[in-house]
Amino acid sequence: MEISNANLQFAYENFETRLQEVKNYVVFVKKLADITSPVIVSESFVNQHTIGDNSSALDWFYTFNYPINRVIHTSISRNTESNPVISHSIDRGLQKTLRASTYLLLYNLMESTMSESIDAIHETIKEEGHSLLDLSEKLHKVILQSFSKGLTEEKVSEFSRDNGDVRERLFDLGYDKKKLFSGNIDCGVIKIYCKKYGIQISPYRYNDTPLVWDPEVIKAIKQKRNSLAHGSESFAQCGQNMPIDSIDDNLQSVEAVLMGVFNGLNNFLTRQKYLRAP
Repeated sequence: MEISNANLQFAYENFETRLQEVKNYVVFVKKLADITSPVIVSESFVNQHTIGDNSSALDWFYTFNYPINRVIHTSISRNTESNPVISHSIDRGLQKTLRASTYLLLYNLMESTMSESIDAIHETIKEEGHSLLDLSEKLHKVILQSFSKGLTEEKVSEFSRDNGDVRERLFDLGYDKKKLFSGNIDCGVIKIYCKKYGIQISPYRYNDTPLVWDPEVIKAIKQKRNSLAHGSESFAQCGQNMPIDSIDDNLQSVEAVLMGVFNGLNNFLTRQKYLRAP
């Protein structure tokens, strides 16, 4: 995706980094499901056995891009007194926990990306030095609503005491990107925020094929994340009832909806739709 706005580009690059981390984790969890009795061995052991002419002797390796450990089969043929293998088994219970943790990673990806995406609008307005009167009706309302929330009794007393100019705080008082969302991200909330700012979500097309998402999948991710975060469901219970194939569907929907937001927001910022029409 070609993005000209520097603030949105920053948010998009962070999204790409986090997305790749989640994808790597998903590959890891799915590989575990394909191994009968996986174990973790020390990285030092792996580094001492490079694959060369004796590559057939190392067919039991399942390597990943993780800096500390590697996952392998339990049939270790090079466990010697001079070169012992330090290993830890990954039992079914732990695999269930790892599987359930994908809900936390996917939800975190949504919330952090949405927060930084919305913040790109506010940062752009401040950098361009616009006044409140320059903004569109929707953004004008957003700024005033945030300001009214931040203008607490304590702040009123502070401004009065210090003879402060409230106009200098108009764009930041009451606004905190970290508090935009709090465990409630789903497609309904995303639509509400986009409508609030005047953003039109537009499915991103990859090789002329639109990336589509399932709102029910996104909603389920939010619900599962909250159940795990609040302790109403254990990781073992969640992972046990989670089909391994559903992880790909969850990841696909999250990536698709966030790409749709970026696509719409990119158009919004490029055309300066945050400004009032003359």
